[in-house]
Amino acid sequence: MKLLGHPLHAILSDFPIVLLVCGAGCDGLGWWLADAFFWRVGGLAGAAAMAFVVPMAVTGLWDLRKIASTPHVGIAIWHLSLMLSAISLYGLALLLRGALTQALVVTFETIAIAVAFGGAWFGGHLVFAHGVGVEDRNC
Repeated sequence: MKLLGHPLHAILSDFPIVLLVCGAGCDGLGWWLADAFFWRVGGLAGAAAMAFVVPMAVTGLWDLRKIASTPHVGIAIWHLSLMLSAISLYGLALLLRGALTQALVVTFETIAIAVAFGGAWFGGHLVFAHGVGVEDRNC
């Protein structure tokens, strides 16, 4: 799926990843400093990330259809699986913020980010090593 010749999934993936990292960072500061402001900002960043995940996932699934019958589908499934796991874990931490200790929320978020970075590596590998979604142009 493209907009003005640019792949939407790649564009949309930056927002949730940055928001998840910022959210976890703010939550970590809120927990460490016992500061409710950072804790609230972390929760808002996490909620915004979850909102951005929806269009990112839709465009990613749309792109997956196009490579479903190629040898690269296995890498794409790893990418999808890790990203779904990361988002699910982060979403669970966000949903249970009031029921879990702050330290446990930050731990879940940190693990989710590590898993997301692994998933992002697979996504980058599809693009940079295999040229998935890249148009060949002579400049």
